[in-house]
Amino acid sequence: GGGGIGNAWDSVTVAKDAIIEENLAMQADVGAGGGGFRNSEDASSFLYNTVFRRNSAFIGGGLMNAMPRGKQFMQSNVVLEYVSFEHNFADTDGGGAFLYSHPARLSHVSFTNNSATGTTASNGGGALMNSGSMINITGNSVFMGNTAVAGSGSGGAILNSAGGILRINGATFNGNSSSRAGGAIE
Repeated sequence: GGGGIGNAWDSVTVAKDAIIEENLAMQADVGAGGGGFRNSEDASSFLYNTVFRRNSAFIGGGLMNAMPRGKQFMQSNVVLEYVSFEHNFADTDGGGAFLYSHPARLSHVSFTNNSATGTTASNGGGALMNSGSMINITGNSVFMGNTAVAGSGSGGAILNSAGGILRINGATFNGNSSSRAGGAIE
């Protein structure tokens, strides 16, 4: 996984002032994804002042923080500060980012015009899909113009599912839409 960058197996990636643009990871598999960046298998990623633009994936158009199936004991962490997700696309979940079962801290992030086109009610998260993670979003973050409008897509900006914990302190949601529920958050 990781059309642009893959970080795995106890590795640490620190990116600053980066542009991750026009990458592709479209293998149709739940374990595949992260058009721009994939963080998995006990890896940690710290991304600062970085732009994810026009990346595409089956899951997690811009970024995917996850693990392969059967590896639930592994812990992959991601910290995003002053990171922008613009015009990224996911075929199912998390147009901007897909965060699965691992902690994430997002501060001063922006998600603009990202889309997820999954067709069932459990698909969506035009900007962000949280599947069982604990996510803290702070610092005047912005979610604008994101969509989950194919079929029964949910969570135009954020789809929070599978027991995920979502804490938001300082964010603006504007012009996000979904087909079924949660134009901003479900």
